[in-house]
Amino acid sequence: RSAVVSTLQKDRKEIAAAYSHSVAALMILTNLHSNNLFAEHLSKQIGLSRYHSGHSESGCKAVLQFWKSKGIDTEGMFLYDGCGVSRYDGITSRQLADMLYYMTTSPSFTTFYNSLPLAGVSGTLAKYMKGTKAEGNLRAKTGSISRVKSYAGYVRTVSGKRLIFSILVNNFTCSGPEMVKKLEKIMVDMASVK
Repeated sequence: RSAVVSTLQKDRKEIAAAYSHSVAALMILTNLHSNNLFAEHLSKQIGLSRYHSGHSESGCKAVLQFWKSKGIDTEGMFLYDGCGVSRYDGITSRQLADMLYYMTTSPSFTTFYNSLPLAGVSGTLAKYMKGTKAEGNLRAKTGSISRVKSYAGYVRTVSGKRLIFSILVNNFTCSGPEMVKKLEKIMVDMASVK
């Protein structure tokens, strides 16, 4: 078998090459538009880089290990896939807030921060909080599946402070749009802090 492989490798000729966008560009596309396909593939690439396996389990294991190495308490954090749309996934608001705080110390913070949707302006928040104190001052990643809504990110208050927030609501009994309105009010109130 090894003789066949080495022969095949010698005889290979590149016909064409295609290159992916940079990881930073992919992160922007992933976060801005909540692109689950990209999130899943980035997770699998992380698993491939860390454990030489492109399976979901490898990516999730690598991500958990990364956050643990950064001092994040990963007790009760469950990662089943790379995009968070499985009912087997689980994370606490505290864990998300701790991750967002860690990112403020990262050399990649500006790229990460700019990848998050901006309230009333871009991505999944483009239509929300227009005409409020949050418009143009709140950046957050949105998340939703049946009876789950979440927002996590940063908000610049009227007084100029930057707050980190993480709001996760599970098993709510009102409609999805009603819950969004309630959560928007919380975020606008945060932006309005003097």
